Amino acid sequence: MDNTIIFTPAELVTFILGACGLITAVAAAGAALYKVWRWLRKPNTEQDKKLADHDRRLREHDKKLAEHDGYFSNDKRRIDGMEDGNKVTQGAILALLAHAIDGNNVKQMEDARDNLQNYLLNR
Repeated sequence: MDNTIIFTPAELVTFILGACGLITAVAAAGAALYKVWRWLRKPNTEQDKKLADHDRRLREHDKKLAEHDGYFSNDKRRIDGMEDGNKVTQGAILALLAHAIDGNNVKQMEDARDNLQNYLLNR
């Protein structure tokens, strides 16, 4: 007795069409599952995009903040220098007033001149 399986051409075509149908059904089910998976992941994906955008904007903000801190440091140095100059100038004006009032403050005038001269030369 021979155990070979023999298909008729009609059975062979039916088998091939059934296999193709099975492959198509599995592919359609896989596509449907992928769509469901993407739909379930969508909030995380959108959130990840938003977080990445916020991180990028925060890095840009920090960079600009550091740049402005440098500007503020320069401005503070200049303002401190102007305050020192004002103190020296006001001391010279006080010496002039005292000299103009009583005429005896020559030493104070010389000190004020020296301070003003040092400030102007060393600033």
